Amino acid sequence: MSSTSGRTPAPDTAPRPRPPGTPGRTPAIGRIALGYFALSAVALVAPVYTAVGNHIEPRVLGLPWSLVYVLGVVLANALVLATLYVGRWVDGRDGPEASEAVPEQPPQWGGRPS
Repeated sequence: MSSTSGRTPAPDTAPRPRPPGTPGRTPAIGRIALGYFALSAVALVAPVYTAVGNHIEPRVLGLPWSLVYVLGVVLANALVLATLYVGRWVDGRDGPEASEAVPEQPPQWGGRPS
């Protein structure tokens, strides 16, 4: 039996160079976004939520504060995600080269059928 299983090697996953004028991925913004979403997740669990958001009073537009707090965090997350999407700051593979067709290869079988 040979040491190879007959599988084709994985395609090169190194990022391709971007054409001039195409916005690229900024690692600092990615780290800031990751930190923000980690903090927003912490804001929705104990002990932060129990200290800040777990109250009925005050009521905001007739809604209890606990619901307004959660809706506020979710709305803030949606706004940050929309900003990151529109600015294309986080998704590094969402450029013109992402739409290029990748040729499909037939599966390679590594042995005799059983």
